[in-house]
Amino acid sequence: MRRIVDGLVALLLAVVMTGCSVLGPRHELTFEVSGSAPVLRKLTVDLPGKQAADATTQRRVQVPWRTTETTGFGFARLVATADEGRLTCRILDGDTVVATGRSDPDGRVEYRVNVQDG
Repeated sequence: MRRIVDGLVALLLAVVMTGCSVLGPRHELTFEVSGSAPVLRKLTVDLPGKQAADATTQRRVQVPWRTTETTGFGFARLVATADEGRLTCRILDGDTVVATGRSDPDGRVEYRVNVQDG
């Protein structure tokens, strides 16, 4: 019986520490990249509850680009880099814009947002 209790405690701690939303509301996050750049050299998206090593990275991505993911609470990050042109990026939580902005002079934009259960 002690092993079962220890296992359940470990599972509960993992859920809380990683932001997994088994116990709470889900968030529909939309990541968008647009602008005058025709192609992104590199695009990385980190979703809440994932480790940095689990980030999705793509290369040579056509602009405009958009994806929607259903996640739990925690930190989300979008990093986009273009060789030429300017970028505009947005992160939405449902219909609410939680981050928006433009690339720096080197063609890079990075946003990190904290998605909270409300």
